[in-house]
Amino acid sequence: MKMIDLHCDTIGRLMYTGDKVNLRKNNFSVDVEKLVKSDSMAQFFALYVDLQQVDDPLKYALDMLDRFYNEIQANSDKLRLATNYQELIENTTNNKISAFLTVEEGGVIQGKLSNLRNFYRLGVRLMTLTWNYTNEIGFPNCKSELQNKGLTEFGIDCVREMNNLGMIIDVSHLSDGGFYDVAKYS
Repeated sequence: MKMIDLHCDTIGRLMYTGDKVNLRKNNFSVDVEKLVKSDSMAQFFALYVDLQQVDDPLKYALDMLDRFYNEIQANSDKLRLATNYQELIENTTNNKISAFLTVEEGGVIQGKLSNLRNFYRLGVRLMTLTWNYTNEIGFPNCKSELQNKGLTEFGIDCVREMNNLGMIIDVSHLSDGGFYDVAKYS
């Protein structure tokens, strides 16, 4: 049976190791050899940015994006970028594992729809609206006092734009109020 995994933090972990470790074979949960062995059809790779750990979240996400594309190129015998269903099917037909790109922390777009659109142009097809911190989009689900808070005005605009682009909206870290707003404005 072919498998699709919708989340891994491997690219972020590779960033911490520099050039010592690569995507082909590593000690993390996901590498190319493990994907091949498990008969994976697709792997979604997260550009995860902890807003409190980096000075410039947008720059860090773009650096991660560069590492992602370098790893895809280095492993082009097994992996190929996919941005839609048709590419997933083409890759599967050509015996390639599809690599989808995601952003895990909507705060990296820094309250600008132009940044969202540029990530889309660069191949990102899924974005987690929040992680563990409040950002320009909304509020996290990890703090009880924020559970009922919904999306911000920008968050509503962001959801509408993601729907226009055809991006997957990941609500996994979003407050309950934000979740209901995503349903309302989608």
